[in-house]
Amino acid sequence: MDFVSETLSRRRAILRAAEEQSFERFSCHFQARALYTSKGCRNIQEFTVDVREISRRDLVVTSPLTSFLPDAFTLILGSRQYGLGCAVTLRRRDRLRCALIRPESTDLVAFLSSLSDPAVTLRTLYHPMFPKSRENAAIQLTRQLKRVELR
Repeated sequence: MDFVSETLSRRRAILRAAEEQSFERFSCHFQARALYTSKGCRNIQEFTVDVREISRRDLVVTSPLTSFLPDAFTLILGSRQYGLGCAVTLRRRDRLRCALIRPESTDLVAFLSSLSDPAVTLRTLYHPMFPKSRENAAIQLTRQLKRVELR
């Protein structure tokens, strides 16, 4: 084998391994707010959903109102402290499997899967990875939503 073909085969092996890489999925139960814009409306709709499984790249959401959720929405944790961008990959009755728009940190996944009270994520979260100031978090979230609307 010459140098070029050997390098190409190594790259292919690395890419194959990266594609096959799976992230550990954790069973969990916490609540979050789902934010989305209705068709033809500028106002933001919101309701509470339960998250049952989470990994770095996807999660499972349950609620009797999942039929109202569009294919892309944002899950909000805490008092508008942290947002998870989601895209629906599978719909089944009241259950959605959603891919996260960007992979989340393992610290966040471990923190969310270890919660014992499901409603704690609807209140202000006191953890080093979340912003402490509600005003700053609300401003950041508003900016993110405006960027999405401009696209």
